[in-house]
Amino acid sequence: MIDIIGVSKSFGDKVVLKDVSLRVHEGGTTALFGPSGTGKSVLIKHIIGLIEPDEGNVIVDGVSIPSASRRELNEVRQRVGYVFQGSALFDSLSVGENIRLGMDIDGCRRTAEECEARIIECLRLVNLDPEVAELYPIELSGGMQKRVAIARAFAGHQRYLLYDEPTTGLDPENAFIISSLIEHLQEEIGVTSIMVTHDIENGFRVADRVALLHQGGIRFEGTVDEFRNTDDPVVRRFVSPSEEIAGVY
Repeated sequence: MIDIIGVSKSFGDKVVLKDVSLRVHEGGTTALFGPSGTGKSVLIKHIIGLIEPDEGNVIVDGVSIPSASRRELNEVRQRVGYVFQGSALFDSLSVGENIRLGMDIDGCRRTAEECEARIIECLRLVNLDPEVAELYPIELSGGMQKRVAIARAFAGHQRYLLYDEPTTGLDPENAFIISSLIEHLQEEIGVTSIMVTHDIENGFRVADRVALLHQGGIRFEGTVDEFRNTDDPVVRRFVSPSEEIAGVY
């Protein structure tokens, strides 16, 4: 379980997060909504200790991240896969080599045959052919790069996946493919996921719970149906004036 408890964070005079609390239950997918620049990415980076809170706490599987030892933090990070907004693949490495970077310590000690089998399995799970393992990122489309980044994130059998704007920069067709893939992975491998996005349509597709970050705090947290039907004017403006899921703000 991931517990974010009263987290506040400022950069200089700019207050980004104010007393944010959010609980992410195992086995589900939470979509974290909010316009660009509202601190969504800053919040999830606290989960793996890339950013320390000014106040509050983040607890992952019973470990307090801000006060964790280096060993404890490394152990938590091995259980959490992170899909960066820009995919963040290494251009000098093949697809297979990029995916291998996501394997845990025990995975890195496997035989070459075992590693290759795991890489092929990861590619299968993101609907890519085994031959893609030999290609380099520059040879892939943006959508394929995103799928490889997702494969790397769970290659070590991670329990948690954090997606930072996974559909940003993709055309509608590829955005649909990626969101459908995230939904499929949750069902097939049972990971717990947080999807940071301002893409309402695809966020609703994958999530069973949603939260809206507004002016540095959690304005709303609940099920998709509760989010759709709330009378909160801030939520309604974010979704759509017509109460249809009309697009992205």
